Amino acid sequence: YTDDARGQVIFVDTPGVHAALDTLNQALVANAAEAVRGADAILLLVEATGLRAMDHVLLESLADRPECLVAVNKIDRAAPEQLAAVTSTLQEQYGVQPFGLSAAEGTGVEDLLDAIFAHLPEGPPLYDVDSASDRPVRFIVAEYIRQAMFELLREELPYEAFVEIEQFDESDDVIRIDAAIHVARKSQKGIVIGEGGQMIREIGTRARQLAEALLERRVFLKLFVKVTPKWMRNERILRELDVTRPGKKQARAVQQAMPWIEAGQQRKKRERE
Repeated sequence: YTDDARGQVIFVDTPGVHAALDTLNQALVANAAEAVRGADAILLLVEATGLRAMDHVLLESLADRPECLVAVNKIDRAAPEQLAAVTSTLQEQYGVQPFGLSAAEGTGVEDLLDAIFAHLPEGPPLYDVDSASDRPVRFIVAEYIRQAMFELLREELPYEAFVEIEQFDESDDVIRIDAAIHVARKSQKGIVIGEGGQMIREIGTRARQLAEALLERRVFLKLFVKVTPKWMRNERILRELDVTRPGKKQARAVQQAMPWIEAGQQRKKRERE
C-alpha cells in the first residue's frame, strides 16, 4: 500500500495461527511466527462476532509487544451486544484499545492506517507504487476462495482444504475460472458443498465478487470439490503452496512456534469440555 503523503506499507499476510496437528499446518504456523518476529508493526485481526480460542492465545503472547495493534473487523455484521462483549474483553482483560473496522464498507480504515504508519521506520519505497502484490493473480483468486471458506465454515476445515486453479481463461470478455477445492475426507466434501449445494454457491459468490473487484472485469467462477486423501503429503501441492518438508531451519521455526500451537490445542479442548 502506497500513500504519497505518508509512505509505503508492505503488508505480510501470514497463514492463520491455529491448533495445528500435522506437519504441514505446523510449518504454516511457524511461518506466521517468523513473520511476527521480523515485523516493524503487528496487526491482529479479530472478528466483532466473538473471540476465538486462538485469538486469546495470540493476545496473551503479544501482550509485551507495544507495536501490536488490534482491529475488530466486521463491525457492520455484528449485533451491538456481540461487539460490546469483544471490545470489553479486549480493554479489560488485555488492556487493548482496539480499532473498529469494516473492511467491506471502509469504516475505520484511515484511522488504522495512521496508527500503522506511526510504527514504521523511515526508508525508501521497496516496491513500485502501482504494485498491489508480489503474488500472481491466480494465487490471489485461490486465496479469495479460501477466504470465503474461512468466513462461512470457520473452525478447522479450511485448514484442511487446498484450492487449485485449474483453468484461468482471459480470452473472452468474461474471465472463466475453474477451481478445485481439495479436501482429505469424503465427509468434508459434503460440508463444503452444503445442503442442495447452498454452501459452495455462497463460497463461489463471495470469491467471484472479490475477483471481479480485483480484475475489473466480469468473472465466471466454477467451483467443484475433490476428495484427495493425504493431499498434505503431495509434493506437487506442497510446492504450489510454497511449503517444503521441514529441514533443520524449518524444524527450529516449528519448535519456536510450538507454544502457540500447544496453547491453541489446550484452549480449544477446554472450550469443548
